[in-house]
Amino acid sequence: IFNSIVSKGEPGSLDPTVMKFVHLKSKNPKLKIMLSVGSWIDFQSAQYTENVMGSNRANFAHSVAQFLARYGFDGLDFSWPWDFASPANDPKQFIRVLTALKDAFKSSGYLLSVAVTANQSISELSYDFPKIEALVDFVNLKSYNMTDNSKSMADHHAPLYTRKWETSGVGSNNVDSVVSYWINKGVSISKLNVGIPFFGKSWTLSSDAYNPPAKASGPGPAGPLTNTQGELAFYEICRHVRVDKDFKAVRSGSRLNGPIAYSLRTPGRIWVGYDDVDMVIHKGKYILSKNLGG
Repeated sequence: IFNSIVSKGEPGSLDPTVMKFVHLKSKNPKLKIMLSVGSWIDFQSAQYTENVMGSNRANFAHSVAQFLARYGFDGLDFSWPWDFASPANDPKQFIRVLTALKDAFKSSGYLLSVAVTANQSISELSYDFPKIEALVDFVNLKSYNMTDNSKSMADHHAPLYTRKWETSGVGSNNVDSVVSYWINKGVSISKLNVGIPFFGKSWTLSSDAYNPPAKASGPGPAGPLTNTQGELAFYEICRHVRVDKDFKAVRSGSRLNGPIAYSLRTPGRIWVGYDDVDMVIHKGKYILSKNLGG
């Protein structure tokens, strides 16, 4: 964005892959396509934090507006990683960046959204809720990754409701609790979008038990395509369950969380929790029942 180099070609050239994506609007004129900016890798870069969070934020916002115009995007989704070891994790800085972006988008009417953590303890320290409500068009809840592979228990990372072994109420790691938290903070219901994962979190089981929470010795091995330890893409899970048939899928009858699947070989048994089509539909009905944004 800063140097107007958006591909490995000549400066200012348009990436054909991105253009193919944007051209989907020709098939559906009502489709809104957003550019997403921000990741853990970016956030840990001194150059990124200076250009985005520092004194250059107005230039950053202006360059984003130019980038959106060149490609035909409809707006920006700004992700705010939460690394407390970084001086960039300052709620006031976050609001300053959003304000700069909002100002830069005024003349063109671009949409502005934020992607926020599902962790309520971190949210309490990271967000100025009234100002976020005033500045953004909608809030994308990262309602997944609500458990991690560092724990010795394999569990679903995006449950919809509290399960029987969990403590209910504020602070619970489930979609409904996160949605309620943001509503109680004064953010408009119509601005809240629920994130649904198209990947699963995996563990290596340390016993024959597979019902969550199941004892585990650590993260599952990396998938052949995503190559990330402790995660499997939905298509990698489907291959295991439907094609290779070396995993068995078990669906929750209560639909408090999505299905789990585990490898059928006994040594080093792999376990993964994920959302399938049925669970996506169930979460979609939940979204409609709550009159959420999406």
